[in-house]
Amino acid sequence: MGQQTQHLRPNEINGLFQNQSLTLEAKAMRALTALIQKKEFDSREKEEDYVEDILNALDGKCLQTSVVSEEIAREAVGEMERKKEIENVINRDAPMAVDEEDGEVGEKEDDDDVDVDDESDDEDRANQERLQNELRDEAIVVCDAFAHAPRYQYDETRNVFAKIDQPATMDAEADSKINVYRERFHLLRQRMSRHESFTKPAFGKKKKGNEDASTNANNTNELTPLRSLVGQCYGPRVVMGCLSQVEDGIFHLEDPTGSMRIDLTAAAATSGMFCENCVVIATGEVRKTDGIFEVSALGHPPAETRRKTLEATNATDFMGAAQGGKHVALRPRDLDELIKTEKKAKDERFVVISDCYLDDSKCLRRLRNIFEVYDQSPKPPGLFVFMGDFTRVPFGPTKYDFASYTKSFDQLADLLDEYPSIREECRFVFVPGPGDPGNTSAYPRPGLPAALRGHKITACLQKVEFASNPCKIRWHSQDLVFFRDDLQARARRGCVLPPVDDLGTEEDDERLQLDMSPRERERRKAMREKPLFHHLAMTLVQQSHLSPLPLTQMPIYWERDQAMWLYPAPNAIFLGDRSETQCKMTDVCGVETMMVNPGCFADDGSFAIYNPSEREADLSVVSAAEM
Repeated sequence: MGQQTQHLRPNEINGLFQNQSLTLEAKAMRALTALIQKKEFDSREKEEDYVEDILNALDGKCLQTSVVSEEIAREAVGEMERKKEIENVINRDAPMAVDEEDGEVGEKEDDDDVDVDDESDDEDRANQERLQNELRDEAIVVCDAFAHAPRYQYDETRNVFAKIDQPATMDAEADSKINVYRERFHLLRQRMSRHESFTKPAFGKKKKGNEDASTNANNTNELTPLRSLVGQCYGPRVVMGCLSQVEDGIFHLEDPTGSMRIDLTAAAATSGMFCENCVVIATGEVRKTDGIFEVSALGHPPAETRRKTLEATNATDFMGAAQGGKHVALRPRDLDELIKTEKKAKDERFVVISDCYLDDSKCLRRLRNIFEVYDQSPKPPGLFVFMGDFTRVPFGPTKYDFASYTKSFDQLADLLDEYPSIREECRFVFVPGPGDPGNTSAYPRPGLPAALRGHKITACLQKVEFASNPCKIRWHSQDLVFFRDDLQARARRGCVLPPVDDLGTEEDDERLQLDMSPRERERRKAMREKPLFHHLAMTLVQQSHLSPLPLTQMPIYWERDQAMWLYPAPNAIFLGDRSETQCKMTDVCGVETMMVNPGCFADDGSFAIYNPSEREADLSVVSAAEM
């Protein structure tokens, strides 16, 4: 009896926390001590294991301080115990559990005992299904640009991103506009510093003769600050800066150290769209005659894999999925385990629909066909994402009928009433489009207010969210971005140089890359069919931003610009763009990012179906014959 009452003392519990660089508040320490004593563990080892499980739960939370309060400790205990409950129910074999509890059950053969076992099995199956549905819902984390997106500022001294606690405002001061470009530059500059082509080796070889000063013996380039080009600086150099047009037809490169006029007449560009305000890598030489930097090669900063970014930034939550400590942070060491969990959800599907006019009878008939198919399936999709516009005539000076706008959502609610399994089990996310009512045309756009969507749709659906545009969603280890804008047309109009057709032909592929896989061959074929979409996808991923355009062409709230970041590189970008037809591009820039345009649902019934376990997207169409 003496050994059973020898529980962990408060100072011992705090010592276990201190081993993880955490400190318990007095109230938290008393609460955990009482909880452990109430559990009545058999030995001190089990009590220590219980505390270790609590520490593992805390390790996945985004803590703002090393001091653990009572509230945070209780949340960690609740999450840990619920996770164990789910694991026990899902992994438990009900008949075996009965045999362990009563060895005589197998020897009894009367009908009453069989009925008891059947009731127990039914109860276990019901609990398992309930917990699996809860786990399925919790795996989808919707991040609103206004409610969840955090703000970070790059600290050049410590080479880390420091969180800004001050909330963002709409009426920001002029310094916020400068910070927009400064933080974009620092974001790409620190990413470039890890790229092997721009990382100077610790033990480099000495240069001989007139070897290029900007390239060492290991074929790595050294970026030169723009201020170093002023004066007697001749010979090829590699610089990085923001492309700007100070005067019509006169371009400059700018970085935090200075600015220099450039000449793009003879520049050979890589794939992508080069617009004003893009951060570019330029190779060239300062002309002796006029001091202008003559660019010979122009490219975007090379992209970086998602895992490498998470490791370099210590899993900083740029997306906002872990805000408030409600969700586990995405840590690099947990990625493999999360990927295993994703593989088990083979039946999971996400349906993405863009330009769904709810005031159009044709669109409603197409939706009915989709709902009928999924209502009969054993497992409906876990997520429906509807991107605007939600009315055929965009809101503006000639269209401001709010009553009819609300009525269109009521019509969708009436349609969903016919399919109880979909409206009860599926999760719905509505993302406004550029033609939907809103405060301004600036991005990010807030979600539709309750006054415009009505109460009928929220009463009909058990799980519905009216998110911002763009909207970011995390599913286990994957980040998915949903953005509705005619971005391709905007970017093409703002191009400084015409996009380069560097894909060649299929005959060139046969001649130069005979060992190309069939999947890569199909990918390059799709890129040739949609070259502008290919260039746009590469631009967005390499710029790590949804809008690498001037603020005059695409306004952005200065203090909410980071909601437009694509950093780390997301797993999939769903861009609703009416300037392009339905298409997709896989493995953009070699970082396993997919970009999909689901097409215009109102025009031809096109939409996209995403299989997250396989990380594949299927382009589908509701044909006229099905109507």
